[in-house]
Amino acid sequence: MCGWAGAGNVGDELLTRAVADVLRSQGAEPVVASRDPAATKRLHGLEAVPWGRRGRSHLDRVDG
Repeated sequence: MCGWAGAGNVGDELLTRAVADVLRSQGAEPVVASRDPAATKRLHGLEAVPWGRRGRSHLDRVDG
């Protein structure tokens, strides 16, 4: 999923959590494009990749 995760905005982090929870409840394993992948992993327990071009190398693993 892609949004404004990892930038420290509480509202965006809450949206990240809500969307991730819905996806997990449906059996998905969300991967988040994040401004700060380490913070996103810590805060949400999600796999996170760098937002933008830096994260493109991870797209080959995405199946949905």
